[in-house]
Amino acid sequence: MREKQMTYGFDKCYYAPYTEGVAGAIGKWEKPKLLPGAVTLGLTPESSRDPFFADNGEFVVKVLDNGFSGNLTLGKFPDEFLIAILNWVYDNNKMLIESANVQQKHFALLFELMGTVEPVRVVVYHCSGAKPTKDIQTTTTTSGLTGEQMAITATTLDFGWITTARASITKSDNPEDFEKFFTKVMLPTQPTETE
Repeated sequence: MREKQMTYGFDKCYYAPYTEGVAGAIGKWEKPKLLPGAVTLGLTPESSRDPFFADNGEFVVKVLDNGFSGNLTLGKFPDEFLIAILNWVYDNNKMLIESANVQQKHFALLFELMGTVEPVRVVVYHCSGAKPTKDIQTTTTTSGLTGEQMAITATTLDFGWITTARASITKSDNPEDFEKFFTKVMLPTQPTETE
């Protein structure tokens, strides 16, 4: 089915804060939380070619996969997300304060794409985000409402048997895991060899 599948739309966006592992081990993700108001997600692959020349030509070419970079646009980034991921804080007056020079937290981004055959659910494992931007304008004959955009990067993680930045699943692939996809971050499991 995947061969004839085309995707569109962007829905059911979640984030799961990530705590780094020790000594290169995979860390832990918290339970995913909804990011309402999903508008757009643009992810551009970050890769580079590393050729080795011999015999008067390219002898071996290694392509380095460095994950993705792009932008996530929501109607508004929830305060809970800004506090959990960007380490913003409430002061005694309940003002939300941006914290400068504070280490931000990594997170997984989970979402659903509509498909010409069936929906696809995707997890991007190791994201980091910048302070959201917003275009603010005066009102005219329209409300002037605009969303907020966050620059994000997603780096690869080494799961022992594979290094990857993202994974996806459809209901026909695995109905049980598809249904509970947004309840926890689903990790890649090594395929069993069949004869």
